[in-house]
Amino acid sequence: MAQTLRRRDLWILPFGLACPPLAADSPSPSQYQLRSTYRIDIAILPFGVRIFSLREVGYGSALLHIRSIDGETSSNFEFGGASIPERSRGIRQVGYFEEQITQTGFTVRSSRYFGFISSTPDMAPNQASLHLATARNPKDQLCCAVEGHISDGSAGFQKTYSAPLPADAGLDTLPGLRKIMRQALADICATGCLKGQSRAIPPKTFLSVLAEASLGASPVLNTNYQYGDQVLRFQSTRRNISGQIVVDAEVQGKSRHRFSFTCPDSGRPELPHRIEYQPKSWLRLTLTAVQEQPSSKEST
Repeated sequence: MAQTLRRRDLWILPFGLACPPLAADSPSPSQYQLRSTYRIDIAILPFGVRIFSLREVGYGSALLHIRSIDGETSSNFEFGGASIPERSRGIRQVGYFEEQITQTGFTVRSSRYFGFISSTPDMAPNQASLHLATARNPKDQLCCAVEGHISDGSAGFQKTYSAPLPADAGLDTLPGLRKIMRQALADICATGCLKGQSRAIPPKTFLSVLAEASLGASPVLNTNYQYGDQVLRFQSTRRNISGQIVVDAEVQGKSRHRFSFTCPDSGRPELPHRIEYQPKSWLRLTLTAVQEQPSSKEST
């Protein structure tokens, strides 16, 4: 079969989603902060038929902080996620994304972002369920790490596919991985990595187009945004159902990724309480907001 499943596809989540909260800290007209924790479930559905599924294969957490002053809005977003190998039949995946963005309306004035995702070899879909059912831990893993910015009409980035993932990387060590992986990217790029500088056309990022998709005047969005060395196509439709916003979206680049997110219709950028993500037509991940995230030691 021509389709392939890369295990990193299981965890390349829509990290920049801007939709509803699980909890809010001291909301005010000018500043508020939201936090959510997500349980990750997975299902394999060739031809739309579920043949394999696993519940609670990993957890993620998100933070969104927004501050508005004199018509300008600054947003700070972070998302980190990791699999629980004991629950995911040996699959060990870790990822993190952060973005700081300043906007006037939906126009990006400046943005800085950083992220990494552990990478693994490709698999065909008929091997996916067999692999998921086999306790097998990869010994050495590398990460794709990228850092970039958009400001003053220009965009720049640096990227590597060979940043080493620490052996103890997981739910318990995720908070410290941000600093470790950022330093790894800097060390690799000191001698040579993929990097570039170009005009920011259009000056949009993943976080800004998701905010526009959920809050913009039109329920239909068809635009581009920049991430690393790619300009990606973003298309979405928005529905309002019984006080909920449901956005169905697709991102097209070297591959095609479909996802949807659901959130209360609060009229402001928030964090989703449910995300469905399909990196392949036969693979679906569901992220559901929950109250607590267990440590990997508590999940055996």
